[in-house]
Amino acid sequence: MDILEIKEFFKDSFRTIIIIIIIFIIISYGFSLQQVVGSSMEKTLSSGDILVLNKVRYRITDVKRKDIVAVYQDDKWIVKRVIGIPGDSIKVIDSNLYVNGTRVNEVYVDNKMTDDFQVIEKVPKNMYFIMGDNRNNSVDSRELGFISKKQIVGKSIIRIWPITKLKIL
Repeated sequence: MDILEIKEFFKDSFRTIIIIIIIFIIISYGFSLQQVVGSSMEKTLSSGDILVLNKVRYRITDVKRKDIVAVYQDDKWIVKRVIGIPGDSIKVIDSNLYVNGTRVNEVYVDNKMTDDFQVIEKVPKNMYFIMGDNRNNSVDSRELGFISKKQIVGKSIIRIWPITKLKIL
């Protein structure tokens, strides 16, 4: 090998290393894995399921009603469904959820809520109301209060584990 070949080798290697570093930064910054702990999202998700989170989505778009999100609350990670977005009014009557006066068909909820809760007249600006799908076994906005957009780490986009339950959410 002469000196020109060595220079060319290092030049090509440097480019490849820079590209790998850039890809690694994009993946680390934009996506992460989150494990579901507990049964609060049953039947949709089970304890031990591993999800891929899109951490960039809510920096460029709004949080949508019914999104499944990972939230950092009181030094814990929780996975819940967005029920109310800013401006929404929420109430539960006879185990039925109403958002802005319209009954929500919640096919993802297996069990009926055993208790109605106080009517929420309006979800504040930049705040969200979240609930687990297993309504009778979920610590959510009914106890925690509203969740700020800053607390929402990302949108769950795919369940990757267990592999037999691989699913786009």
